[in-house]
Amino acid sequence: MHDELVHLTTIDNLILDGDLRRADGHASAGFVVCHPHPLYGGNRHDMVVAAIVEAANRASCPALAFDFRGVGASQGEHDGNGAERLDVAAAIDVMSHVVGDLPIIVAGYSFGAATALTVVEPRIGAWIAAAPPLGMFSTPPVAAHDHRRKFILMPDHDQFTSIADTELSISTWTNTTLAVLAGADHFMAGQFGTTKDSVLDELVSQAIASVS
Repeated sequence: MHDELVHLTTIDNLILDGDLRRADGHASAGFVVCHPHPLYGGNRHDMVVAAIVEAANRASCPALAFDFRGVGASQGEHDGNGAERLDVAAAIDVMSHVVGDLPIIVAGYSFGAATALTVVEPRIGAWIAAAPPLGMFSTPPVAAHDHRRKFILMPDHDQFTSIADTELSISTWTNTTLAVLAGADHFMAGQFGTTKDSVLDELVSQAIASVS
């Protein structure tokens, strides 16, 4: 499948670039995928973002990866105050036009995972957060105590958040599942093969089942 360039319009009137990848088969959900930190080279072409998009497609679901404000050709700038949650909402708007009334699963990697968990609007069916730096939250993200399912994927050698700290952080969360990617660091170097894909496929499958 090829990517279709789409433009997202945020509620504060910024135009963002995104890549929509449709899928063959009968979709059960749509996916919105958020990239790593804008100030550290994160963009929609990140390899982990691409892996999540591909996993969604293997499950016959369309996926939209987009550039946050100030990244690439997307308008605006990163302000450090969480405005990217408005970008996620704009991506959900676009995906809603693609999948209609089907639920939307919001996924992300690193900063994108943390940002995804700050958005709880009603069209979301579940969240997938890969290597979320949970230490960036002084209090749990708003999705933490939402009744909808949350799927957390943590590398067991993450440089920023340990498995133990992650387990402690999510111990009070509602409907949250933790999966561990063995032998990987935060950047998942060397994990772009069968192991990573099988773990992502399982998380995507569980997320879809939770909204079906």
